[in-house]
Amino acid sequence: MKTSRHITIFLMITALPVSGLPHFAAEDLDKDSRIGLKDAILSVTEFVRSEAAG
Repeated sequence: MKTSRHITIFLMITALPVSGLPHFAAEDLDKDSRIGLKDAILSVTEFVRSEAAG
């Protein structure tokens, strides 16, 4: 009983900070935590590629 309680508490404590780890803006295509001209160029390039392929 005590062991399962300790495991549950450990899982709850580790789940809180881990849930926010892969945090980045959807517009940040190169994932450098800044949204700028490079992201806009990558967005347009990907859009053109998807239109050309489809």
